[in-house]
Amino acid sequence: MSTVENPKAAAGRAKVNMGAIPPISLIYLAGAHDYGACKYSVRNWVEKPIRARDYVAPMMRHLTQWASGEDIDDGPGGSGLPHLAMLMATASVVLDAWAHGTLEDDRLKTPEFTETMRRIAELKKGWPAPTAA
Repeated sequence: MSTVENPKAAAGRAKVNMGAIPPISLIYLAGAHDYGACKYSVRNWVEKPIRARDYVAPMMRHLTQWASGEDIDDGPGGSGLPHLAMLMATASVVLDAWAHGTLEDDRLKTPEFTETMRRIAELKKGWPAPTAA
C-alpha cells in the first residue's frame, strides 16, 4: 500500500469541515427550521428584512428556559423540540439574514460592555472565595 496521500484528502482538509457538526444537532436544527417554516414561511428573513431585537428576545428566552432546567419547548404554542434546537435555529436565522443583508441591526449596542466585564473580573480577584451552597 502506498504511503502517498490522496490529493483529495489534503484538499478537503483545507476546507471547512462540515462533518464536524454533530448529527443530532443538525437533525434538531433542521426540525426547528422546519417548524419555523410551517409557522412563518421558508426563509422569510431573506424575503423581508428582520430586526435583530425581535430575535434577541426568543434566543434569550430559550436559553434561560434551558438554563433553568426546562429541556423541551412544550409551553403554549411550543414546538415540542428542545429549547436548544429553537435557540440554534433562531440564531441561524439572524446569521443568515446578516449574511444576506436583510438584518436591521437595532441591537442595544453597549461599547463599554467588554471593558466593564474586564473591570468586574479584576474586582472579583479580591472577593472572598465562594462558600458551598
